[in-house]
Amino acid sequence: MDRGRDRSSTCAGPRRRRSRGVTPGPDHHRPHPLILGIPTRPGLRIVVAAKPVDFRKGMDGLAVLVTQALAMDPFAGDIFVFRAKRADRIKLLIWDGSGLCLVTKRLEAKNFTWPPVRDGSIALSTGQLSMLFAGLDWTATAMRPAATMENLQAGA
Repeated sequence: MDRGRDRSSTCAGPRRRRSRGVTPGPDHHRPHPLILGIPTRPGLRIVVAAKPVDFRKGMDGLAVLVTQALAMDPFAGDIFVFRAKRADRIKLLIWDGSGLCLVTKRLEAKNFTWPPVRDGSIALSTGQLSMLFAGLDWTATAMRPAATMENLQAGA
């Protein structure tokens, strides 16, 4: 190893900051909606670990938590959501059929909304997961029964 080498440059020349294609403007800090590209399927379960977890854990450590603490299979194709102690970060553990995926999100201006801390898990709908991921209060949404033709005709 060349300890005397100038580390401010690489083989290709001096280091420079890469442009990510973002032109700073008056609204360049405005959040853009992110569509979480998770395919939904019949019977998809979304499970939130109710207790905060150590966020130093990676996908293998979280998969062990799913197995031991939640008594579930992390490779079953369900979505597992974990929260940080400070409630400003979440991690999603997803098996997509070919490998584990780990999605991490940190809110910049506020915290995620959580029910009181307890043992066990909480089941979410896909709509509630979308609200949670967007930083909205998903706990205020009540689950309504699905509309049926009889209900619609009775209301007319």
